[in-house]
Amino acid sequence: MPFETVKFNVASLRRAIDEATAGQRTSAQPLVLRDPALVGLTIRVQGKRASFYLKYGKIVKKLGDLGNPRTAEGSREPGLIYAVDVAKDLADTVRRMLDDGTDPSDYLKARSLGATHDEALGKAASILAASEGAWTWEELVRRFVADKISKPTITSRGKVRAPSRGSIRDVKAALEHPDLDHLKPLLLRDLRRDHIERIRDRWNSDGRESAQRKLCAYTKSALTWARTIYDNAGLSHVPPWWVDLRHVKHATKAQVAEANGEVIAAPLTARQVAVLLFTAERYRVAPGRQIASRTSETALAALWWVTLAAQRTHAAYSVETSRIYDATGDADAGWYEVVFLPNQLKSRRWHALPIPREVYRRTIARALADPKRRKESRYAFSSIRPRDGMDSPVSDNIVNSILNRLRGKDGIGDIDLLKASGLPHFTLHELRDSLTTFLSADPHIPASAASAILDHASDSGIEPTSREAAVTREHYNKSHRMRLKFLGLSEWSNAVLKEYAALVLDERRRLGLWSPLGRDLVTRQNIARIKPDDEWLLGRHLPVLPGDEVAPPTSGGIRSLNLAQEPEVG
Repeated sequence: MPFETVKFNVASLRRAIDEATAGQRTSAQPLVLRDPALVGLTIRVQGKRASFYLKYGKIVKKLGDLGNPRTAEGSREPGLIYAVDVAKDLADTVRRMLDDGTDPSDYLKARSLGATHDEALGKAASILAASEGAWTWEELVRRFVADKISKPTITSRGKVRAPSRGSIRDVKAALEHPDLDHLKPLLLRDLRRDHIERIRDRWNSDGRESAQRKLCAYTKSALTWARTIYDNAGLSHVPPWWVDLRHVKHATKAQVAEANGEVIAAPLTARQVAVLLFTAERYRVAPGRQIASRTSETALAALWWVTLAAQRTHAAYSVETSRIYDATGDADAGWYEVVFLPNQLKSRRWHALPIPREVYRRTIARALADPKRRKESRYAFSSIRPRDGMDSPVSDNIVNSILNRLRGKDGIGDIDLLKASGLPHFTLHELRDSLTTFLSADPHIPASAASAILDHASDSGIEPTSREAAVTREHYNKSHRMRLKFLGLSEWSNAVLKEYAALVLDERRRLGLWSPLGRDLVTRQNIARIKPDDEWLLGRHLPVLPGDEVAPPTSGGIRSLNLAQEPEVG
């Protein structure tokens, strides 16, 4: 190929551009300019394009296309070479990369796209990493959910810890949120701390305190997992900046209130829990509502279940009928046993509750007797409308909607019946505090009873005489401390039901459904004129358990409720 020797300066660059503009040079007869002072550097004009090339040994690399030096500085296109000095610097960089055994193709491609020298070096490495299968953010999230969060793990004690549906849901909500969509194609090696912090700060300013906390926690966990387990994730040589990622901390409402000298509401007492249940039964259709739909039997049974069993709501509603055992005839038991699977619980352990007879009647038995229940469902508290066509239990929204309706916060009513009944604001989760506070005040009940009932993972704070060795508890204590749990649940439910019976008795008196001289004096006229919404006062909404067909229901393991003061009518 013939060369024309010239000095590379503005004039020779302009000439090359003019030749390209004319378009007379073909691939068979290109114009090739070279400067003896710049060994290996040439300008080739072919067709409508003029380009700088470097020959280094037997390797020839295109450095980039020539830009018209007549173009004003502010109008110059990124990626084109407008000056000889730029071409010389590029040539020197390419020589060094070739000497190091590095292919400069990716670097040159990045420079042709307008990247600076430093940017192109980073981009070249990323392009190479991508070609070798390095992970993007989208790949990380997919693999983290599928291969880590959704798989069972083994604890340090050798116990299988089942995956948590709640954790899977939370991780997806945080890391697959649309606000992170722009990160999907980004290689993990190119991910920076400020990418996450910008989203964190936006969510925090929007009042999404929990969301920004989970974003930081799950990002740290996912990146640490990928870097530790998978070399091809592309993080092996990346400093772990994510270990310093922090969520924005806020004082809790309770802490702020305490700092301001405000009185912190105590957990609901047994009397207040009874008022809650009484109000929910009394106002299955809240007054003043345009839509007179009644709260379902299953929803009310679920509310009773959460208050008396004091389990976390999601786990409480997931009771399966195949894991309910009638041990009332067992001399060593005398209760209904409800078993929870590890994947239903926060602790990820097997958990069992011994349920007193009357508690079972008002909760699980009532839900099973609901005429609207799907008979084929495997759940005791079955959802009437399965989600996505799948068999499912009632959701948290079902029972929360009862509270919202009673508080007039469902967009239909405006009367806060719970506040009118003297109840402070509370959440269903706080009922666990109610049970703990109640049991801790009874000196005859071991301190570990509440911990056993609530399935707390730690026994810290329990008296040494009540604490069991972890190995014994995990491997040898097959009783699941049932008698201890039964004692605590009996005392708690007995107290609530006793208060509830007193409220029902007062309402019966008001309606003329009770006489201190005996049930035979309760007139048939009073019974006949009772409204359908008051039928629950007669106990007709509750099922009859085996053995109770003749005699009135007893407390079944609970201390006597003095049912003589709450006579059955009709």
